[in-house]
Amino acid sequence: MGKKITIVIEGRTHVLHVDNPQSLQAIPNDDRQHLLELLGALKTQQTRAAEQAEKALAQAKISGAMGNHQIANKIATKEPRISGDMGKGDVDHIMARLIAEERANQKPSVQPSTIYKWLAGIVVITFILIII
Repeated sequence: MGKKITIVIEGRTHVLHVDNPQSLQAIPNDDRQHLLELLGALKTQQTRAAEQAEKALAQAKISGAMGNHQIANKIATKEPRISGDMGKGDVDHIMARLIAEERANQKPSVQPSTIYKWLAGIVVITFILIII
């Protein structure tokens, strides 16, 4: 058999098999309506998250940010899972997308090597001016 999914609705446990239509028909109508509402809300949330990611990616492209937003582009273009359950991979995918978006929006920090180069330049210019 295929995947086995166990759900609990208002204290009643239902075991569903994707390949077994009898297990799907065994759910009472009230529980089925609750499950459909939950799955509908989950699908709406997934659609909103994808739209927000696309919107943030479009804003990053417009602002001309380079570098880390390319990672966000790769993550945002990855196909989401179509199944109705949110597993650990889905949460990890969303977190990776949010982290990439945050990195794309951050200003680059000043590296110590850049500070040393400026200091060396100032010392050299000062030394030349003293010699002249």
